Amino acid sequence: MKRICIYLTYDKKNIIDKYIGYMLSELRVCTDELIVVCNETDIKRGKDLVEEHADAIFYRENIGFDAGGFKDALCSFVGWDKILEFDELVLVNDSL
Repeated sequence: MKRICIYLTYDKKNIIDKYIGYMLSELRVCTDELIVVCNETDIKRGKDLVEEHADAIFYRENIGFDAGGFKDALCSFVGWDKILEFDELVLVNDSL
């Protein structure tokens, strides 16, 4: 089974905490492609935690909250043609 995961994160201080790196490392084990959407335009600390595990990272303003981030990922960043190459789509955010 081929699985793609879109992981969404937001921090008002633009920091990626260590628990996110841990979560991404665990998602990496059970997914074929791991996409990270940052609901901030810049990461001040912890960017390496994302870069270590993600196949692609997208940045956007925090407009529309998590639902807006997932919509942008599906419709603009990744696209439905790519999504349809997979058997499963997993949507996860950092507050899960």
